[in-house]
Amino acid sequence: NASSPGQMPVSEQQLRRLLGSDAGQQLLRLLASGGADRLRQAAAAAKAGDQAQALALLRPVLETEQAQALLRQLLDELERALRAVLSD
Repeated sequence: NASSPGQMPVSEQQLRRLLGSDAGQQLLRLLASGGADRLRQAAAAAKAGDQAQALALLRPVLETEQAQALLRQLLDELERALRAVLSD
């Protein structure tokens, strides 16, 4: 998992937990509504390590107001989880 400077990488387990949450499921449905083929292509690009291509494919949906709200919820959930881990 490559990360940007100043960001902590997210483990696959954390990502699965986030995507399994209510907000994560809503986001996945929203992404799928933007085109199942586009979502599959983005997943394949991400798996191949091409995050830029994955993001480019998903950007039209991710920039919607609804997606932005869901992403904020997911980031809040991740932040709470990281704080809990770091405080132990």
